[in-house]
Amino acid sequence: MSAQFLAKAYSALEDNDLLLVEQACRQALKADRTAGEPLHLLGISARRQDRLAEAEALLREAWRRSPDKPEIANNLCALLCAVGAHDDGLAVADSGLARHPAFTFLHANRGVALHGLRREEEAAAAFRAALEGIPDLELALFGLASALEALGRRAEAEPVLRALLVSHPSHAEGANLLGRVLTVLERNAEACEAFRLAVALNPDHAAAYSNLSSVLLKLEQPEEALAAVHRSLELDPANSLACLNASIICQELVRLDEAIAYSRRAIELDPDNIDAHWCQSLQLLHSGQWGRGFQEYEWRWRLPFHRMLEGPPVWAGEILGANALLVNAEQGQGDSLQFLRYVPMLRPFSSNLILRVQDSLKRLTKESFPEAAVIGYADDIPPVPFQVPLISLPRLFHTRTEADIPAPIPYLRSNRLSVEAWHQRWATEEPMIRIGLAWRGSPTYKRDALRSLPLDMMAPLLKTPGCRFFALHPDINDEEHTALRRLGIGELSSCLTDFTDTAALLETLELVISVDTSVVHLAGALGRPVWALLPFSCDWRWGTGREDTPWYPSAKLFRQPKAKDWESVIAAVSEALRLV
Repeated sequence: MSAQFLAKAYSALEDNDLLLVEQACRQALKADRTAGEPLHLLGISARRQDRLAEAEALLREAWRRSPDKPEIANNLCALLCAVGAHDDGLAVADSGLARHPAFTFLHANRGVALHGLRREEEAAAAFRAALEGIPDLELALFGLASALEALGRRAEAEPVLRALLVSHPSHAEGANLLGRVLTVLERNAEACEAFRLAVALNPDHAAAYSNLSSVLLKLEQPEEALAAVHRSLELDPANSLACLNASIICQELVRLDEAIAYSRRAIELDPDNIDAHWCQSLQLLHSGQWGRGFQEYEWRWRLPFHRMLEGPPVWAGEILGANALLVNAEQGQGDSLQFLRYVPMLRPFSSNLILRVQDSLKRLTKESFPEAAVIGYADDIPPVPFQVPLISLPRLFHTRTEADIPAPIPYLRSNRLSVEAWHQRWATEEPMIRIGLAWRGSPTYKRDALRSLPLDMMAPLLKTPGCRFFALHPDINDEEHTALRRLGIGELSSCLTDFTDTAALLETLELVISVDTSVVHLAGALGRPVWALLPFSCDWRWGTGREDTPWYPSAKLFRQPKAKDWESVIAAVSEALRLV
C-alpha cells in the first residue's frame, strides 16, 4: 500500500502538483510510519515552496531513516548549500559518499559545498569526480569552471564552459561566466559575444548586462555600454557594481554630473567599495570640486597598484622643526612635476626636507629646490620620523579653488649653463621659430592609446612657414628615427639624458606642442609656452571645456571634439600656428 502512494507522489512531483505530492506522502506515512522516502518527497515539496527550515528538518529525518538512499543525502546537501550552510552540506556529502562512493550527483554537490567554503582545489577535484560519472553533468561543468575561475586558472576554465554551452546551450550563467573569463583574458570581442548570449538567454540577467556594459566600454562603444548598464539598473537598481560601471561610462562620455551621481550611489550601496571612491575622487577633481576630490583621492592607498612607503608615519601637518620630513613622489613623472609646487609650503613645518623623486627628475629637483635633500627611487631611504606623499599635499594645504594653487610660475629651474649651451648652439643656425614636439606618452600607462597619436599625424604642422620642429623624446626607436628624417623633424635624443637636459632645451624654444605627457607639465612649471593636445575624455587636471588651465598659465589646451578625433585637433593647432 505504501509503494502505491509513493508512486502516486512521484508522478505528482513530475507534474509539480505539490498539493497532491503531500497528500500522497502523508497517506504513505500512515501506511508505514517508519519510512524515509515519504519524508524525502515532502522535503522536496517544501523546498520548492520556499519552506526551507521545514524542508531541512524533513530531509534530515528522511536521511536518518533511509541512509541507503544517496538521493536523500544529495538533496539535503543541495538544500544546505542553497541556504549558505556549506559546512553542514559538506558533512552530509561526506557521510553520504562514505556509504555510496559512486553516487555522481553527491560528488557534484560536495563540490558546491567546497566552492562555497572557498576550498577551490578540493571543489575542482569533487566536480571532476562527478564528471567521471556523467561527462556532461551541468552542475559539475559549471561548478568546475567556477572553481577554476576562482583559482585564477581562466585558460583552463574556458574549454569547460564551452563544453557546458555545447551540452546545455541555454545555460545563461555559463555564458555570463565565459564572458567574465574572456574579459580577464583580454579577449574582449569574444567576451562581448558571450555576454550578449547570456542576456539573450535570460533577458532579466542584470549582472550580465552590467558585464556587457563594461566590455563594450573596453571596445570603445560607450553609448551602447551606457544603454546596457541602464538596462542592468532597471532590473537591479541596488547593484553597486552596475552603478560603478555606469559612473565609469559617464565619465568616459564626459557627463560628469551623471558620473558623480552614479559613483555616489555605488558608495551608498557599498560604503567600502574602493573602486567607487577612487572613481568619485577623479570625477570630483575633474569637475573642479577639488576640496572633496582630494579628500576622496586618499582612497588610492587601498588600491592594489598604490603602495605607501613602509616605516615612518604619515605627516598630518604638525610643526617638525629640525626633524626630517620625507616627501615621496609616488606616481608618474608628470604628477611629480605638477605637485612639486607644494614643496615651498613645507618650509615653515620642517627645516629638513628630503624629496624622493623618480631618478629622471633627481637633478632637476635638486636644481629647483637646493635647500632640500633629494634622493631617487634607486637610492636608499634614510631613517626619518615622518613621511608625506607628494599628492597628498593639496589636501593638507586645503586646495579647493584656483586661488588656492600655490607657487608662482616658474617653480622649477633649469641649469643656467645648459641653457646657455643651447643658446650658443642656436646662434649658429638660421633664425626660425623653434618648436618642440611630443606625440606619445608612456606605453605602460593604461590609457596611453587615448592620449598618444602616430607621429605622422603631426605632418600638417610641419608645413608652417618659418618654423623648425624638434622631437622632445629621449627614447626614439628605429621606426621613429626613419619618420623624423622623412618629416624633417630635428632629433635631439642624444642630448636629453634626463629632465634637467629637457628643461634647459625648453627654455630656448619658442613653443612646445605635446600630447598629455610629462613634457606639458615640465614646460608649464617652467612658464614656457606649451600647447597640450588632449583626448576627448582627458585627465582630471585639465577640467572640461576650457582652453586654459589654472595649473599652468602659459598653457593652451586643444581638445578633441569627439573621441579619437585627432584630425580636428591637428587642424586647430595648424591654424593657431599660422597666427604665431
